[in-house]
Amino acid sequence: MIETKLNLAVDSPSFEMSYGDPELIYEDFCQIGKGNFGCVYSANCKLTGETVAIKKNEVDTKKDNERYKEIERELNIMRMLNHPNCIILKDIFLQPSIVWIVMEYCVGSALDLIKISGGLTELHISYIDFYTLTALK
Repeated sequence: MIETKLNLAVDSPSFEMSYGDPELIYEDFCQIGKGNFGCVYSANCKLTGETVAIKKNEVDTKKDNERYKEIERELNIMRMLNHPNCIILKDIFLQPSIVWIVMEYCVGSALDLIKISGGLTELHISYIDFYTLTALK
């Protein structure tokens, strides 16, 4: 069963894992990215209207022990981060072969800026470096 494969540090009362279907809570799924293990969607919370990013990780429950370790590591790091320059982890949904990670939706990125402007100036790079280093502090 999936919950035995992911040993997440989710024993904090401020954070609970969900075992239901995120598609019952979120709507208007729109794919915004794709990776080796799944897709990232923007979606809206049906209750609050808040826009979130949802990463859908598809895993083979019988074979993907390494993938589970990667997901576990990512989630535990995200849970520890508490900084204005870091994406907030909002929820985790566990299903038999899917781990859904619900995160704060971030509009725009450095890549978007590069695409629009044709490159980054030294000033842009210095801002990105400054805020990245601030988050690592």
